[in-house]
Amino acid sequence: MSDMICMDRASRHDLIFAALADPHRRAILAMLREAPRAVGELVGRLPLTQPGVTKHLGILERAGLIRRRAEGRRRICELSGQGFATLDDWLGSYRGVWEASLDRLAAMAEEETRHDDRDADRRADRDAPGDADRGHGEP
Repeated sequence: MSDMICMDRASRHDLIFAALADPHRRAILAMLREAPRAVGELVGRLPLTQPGVTKHLGILERAGLIRRRAEGRRRICELSGQGFATLDDWLGSYRGVWEASLDRLAAMAEEETRHDDRDADRRADRDAPGDADRGHGEP
């Protein structure tokens, strides 16, 4: 059963990534990020025919990135959180790796800063005028 769940999840990821791979579909998502839009408005703003836009909308909808609803005779498209949540979950599985790498980098930078500070302190101690620079035995 878990293999089936993994396969289902993988196929959802494949649908999402395939949908995002096309620049026209990313342009549609960018327009819908601003506001829901009628299909006709999307057609007017893209260098595609109405059937071409409809095909792209179907791919985005199957991937769970958008949803379409009827408003009278118009079809309104809007972003859907379902596909984006799936994508965020997938990215989250890598977030720990990134954070661990950033933590190691921060620790290295902090150690380097401490090392530089120690070197600066040594130089300051060495270069500071001390008793040895004062004349001894002079009245």
